[in-house]
Amino acid sequence: MKKTYEKPDFCVNAGLAEGIYLSSGSAVDTGSNGCDSIYMQGVFHPANPNGITYMDKFGCQTCPSGNHNGCKLANGAAPKDKGKNMPNWERKGHTPNEICKK
Repeated sequence: MKKTYEKPDFCVNAGLAEGIYLSSGSAVDTGSNGCDSIYMQGVFHPANPNGITYMDKFGCQTCPSGNHNGCKLANGAAPKDKGKNMPNWERKGHTPNEICKK
């Protein structure tokens, strides 16, 4: 099993009737850097105010270890508080592709 997250490459073709599974790594151990997000898996996602999904709009911005420049866990500037280092939208039970209501 992979220990590091690799962002997958994919393309969309409406004429195909098969899908792919976009995941790597483990959903239990999300990274040795202290990231507790099962969606972010230790990879920083910047916020996009024009985004429509939770991951696009908020990214890691609402994580206690995130800021606009990147993840504070990556450079050791944040504590590895087990269970707390994930975006607030994930903590509230939202999924990355869920459309924001606000």
